[in-house]
Amino acid sequence: MFFFITSIRHPNNAKNYRVILDLLQLTISSVCSQKTQFKFKFLIVCNEMPNIKVDESIVEFLVVDFPQPGDGKSIELAFESVLKDKGSKLAAGLAWINQYNPSKVFIIDADDWVNSNIVEYVSVNSDTSFWYVDTGYLINLAAKKSTQKHGLCRYCGSTYIYDYKKLLDIIEYKGKLGEVLSQIEIIENINDFGMNYILGDHRRQLGYFNKLNKKIAPLPFKAICWVLDTGENHSGKTGGTQGVPVTSTMLKQFGINSLETLKRRAKLSERLKEIFAKTISYIGWAKTDKTADKV
Repeated sequence: MFFFITSIRHPNNAKNYRVILDLLQLTISSVCSQKTQFKFKFLIVCNEMPNIKVDESIVEFLVVDFPQPGDGKSIELAFESVLKDKGSKLAAGLAWINQYNPSKVFIIDADDWVNSNIVEYVSVNSDTSFWYVDTGYLINLAAKKSTQKHGLCRYCGSTYIYDYKKLLDIIEYKGKLGEVLSQIEIIENINDFGMNYILGDHRRQLGYFNKLNKKIAPLPFKAICWVLDTGENHSGKTGGTQGVPVTSTMLKQFGINSLETLKRRAKLSERLKEIFAKTISYIGWAKTDKTADKV
């Protein structure tokens, strides 16, 4: 079975927890729109059960009693504490889903959107153990604009798919499986690199895989939407002003049907700026050392 896994921050660390849940609802809609013959599920690791309606045949919540990682809100939190909170929650999720005998795991951020063909493509090409996202869209949610990006694994946390058992080996997980664990139990049974830079972050993964000659392939289509300017992004990034208005046709590729668009065509100036930004992204990715410690 294919699994999507995400985590959401502690309610006390949110500027507006309702906004986080609204963003999560869009992500859930995106994940549940998979067009596939294969079984898949979506696990959401959280500190308290959200009051939202979901398709319980697909979506499952794992409530953990982890302490909040600090007193700050959103971008005020120290980066190291965010890595620990996110990494330990995702590790708890990985341990929990063992009962379902998962094949592949796609770790995503709780505000991003995924292409509706991911499960089908990865499951058909099951001999490939690891995948990463190259191309996709940057979405400025406030402006309702999109920009095509290359090398999205440089920026976005929703960009790696793993063979489940091989991922457990990589992070050297030695704890219990199929149970709800404490944060202390998680930390004691996983290596630091796995906690912080495989589960907690994304910048060091591609270089790690390439240096160890672990075969990792790019998904050959626009696989995700990296959603910014939500008011709750830890990075604080907005995505800038370049881009073209998102269209309902593009959104349908990612299972998003409820988002209101600008109802207008892109201006010539917007198209030119988007082409320029896309080209710069392509050139930057082409020049990137894919074996560097931090890609």
